[in-house]
Amino acid sequence: MSDIPEVRWSVGWNREFEENVEELKKSGSFDQYKKQIIKVINNPIREGKYKAGSYKGLKTVHVSGSEQDIVCFELTPGVNSQRNIDKLEEVYFLHIAHWDNYDSALNSRQPADQGHQYDIQIPYFGGQYDPERVMSDIYDLAKDLEDCCVEEQNWEDEFLRMTGQVASDKREQLEEILPPDVNVEYEPPSPF
Repeated sequence: MSDIPEVRWSVGWNREFEENVEELKKSGSFDQYKKQIIKVINNPIREGKYKAGSYKGLKTVHVSGSEQDIVCFELTPGVNSQRNIDKLEEVYFLHIAHWDNYDSALNSRQPADQGHQYDIQIPYFGGQYDPERVMSDIYDLAKDLEDCCVEEQNWEDEFLRMTGQVASDKREQLEEILPPDVNVEYEPPSPF
């Protein structure tokens, strides 16, 4: 259930941005911020204003309905004309902050972990494998890879379900250890 719209450029975010989103979700006030973030993702050149001085290259946009809260983001490369939209490679969100805290909130990039959520269904019958062996192989892989983890396993009526996260560049390693009749589905990373 990723709410990030499909766009030609990649979308990334800082750990601080992810923490800001979590705090807003807990307070129940995230919806208006989410709408603004999606507007930025869809129209990064039109949304926000470039900053000057030591914040050159960064853009900020006020959250709709609030003159005090801003979303800070960066475009790579720093295009500023709609006719250069084809050159845009990435929209990267740094933080959500109150305007008074804007200066103190800025720091270097600290990318959030952006693993793909996976859901693996290992049927008990019909396959030429032992479901417990496959489960063990998945745990071993998660132990060996820094960007892979198992979050939950459930023994359902017809299959063993395992869920967790794996970095996009490690998905192939996960798929290599799975037998052909095992179903794996991925959900793209999202700060939402």
